Amino acid sequence: MKIEALKIHENKEKTDVDLMFIDDDVKEIVGHCKYSIKNKVGEISDAYLYPDYRRKKIMSTYIDDILCDMKCMGVNKIKLFTLLDEERMIWEKFGFHQIDERGNMEIDVSNKNCKCLSTLHSFVNELDINKLIENKYK
Repeated sequence: MKIEALKIHENKEKTDVDLMFIDDDVKEIVGHCKYSIKNKVGEISDAYLYPDYRRKKIMSTYIDDILCDMKCMGVNKIKLFTLLDEERMIWEKFGFHQIDERGNMEIDVSNKNCKCLSTLHSFVNELDINKLIENKYK
């Protein structure tokens, strides 16, 4: 499993990142994660794996990398929304906590220990997906 496709959309107010998880064996997209940054606040708007690929620790393998990526882009807080208890439990394992009864969650990554090697500008210009996020799931 690896991240094959990465799209970064950037303007003065907001940066959007779309990651696609690819199954090397069948060469198909099996999931994705979309996140954005606006005013130093991050938001994970969509994280999805096809049913056959769930419960294989694929998403949890990459969540920490995604959180560090967002921190390296200047984010201190990351928000997300989920209604499903199963999804909420996964995010809680990584430090998210529920902030209201509607299903909103957040995490403070300001003290997270990440190896930030570049700024957003150099990250965009020197994009090498193989170096960005290691292939951790085999």
